[in-house]
Amino acid sequence: PAYDGETLYVAGMRDLLVALDAKSGQERWRLDFVKEFKSPLPAFGFVCSPLVVGESLYVQAGASCFRLNKRTGEVQWRAIKDEGGMYGSAFSSPVMATLAGRRQVLFQTREKLAGVEPETGDILWEQKIPNFRGMNILTPVAVGDAVFTSSYQNKSWLYQVSKSAESYQVTEAWNNNAQGYMSTPVVIGGYAY
Repeated sequence: PAYDGETLYVAGMRDLLVALDAKSGQERWRLDFVKEFKSPLPAFGFVCSPLVVGESLYVQAGASCFRLNKRTGEVQWRAIKDEGGMYGSAFSSPVMATLAGRRQVLFQTREKLAGVEPETGDILWEQKIPNFRGMNILTPVAVGDAVFTSSYQNKSWLYQVSKSAESYQVTEAWNNNAQGYMSTPVVIGGYAY
């Protein structure tokens, strides 16, 4: 779950997101992604942790990436749609970062890593991430203008993100056969843990 000092945002196995008043437990709003968007029920449930930034809530659910109004649950945009079900919907949690001088939300779906414009949902850049049965579970970590990620039964990568006058470029800075699986790395004092 996520907590913003007033509200708990709790995800349910059946692709349901509920906002609860933290003091009373009273429900403020709920969003049933399967019912609302006619998306297939995810095989592994609503797995990402919601990301609260200002008045917005970012999640991967309903076979897509979403920005919601945290006070009402109203959908502000929907991006990066997939098929949902067994080989769609994501495990990884969204992350806010500044890369190549621009603030963006990082989403790692089951097939790719993407930088998304936080206000509009426009995809700034995408990078295909090799995966085994779509199991891209690790939450990416921004390190300067680069993004570290890894996928199940594959490798770890550091992707450098840069921008020319016209577009973003993503290049592989390095890769390593070590694989992260389900934990989220943390960068402290220049070291990743």
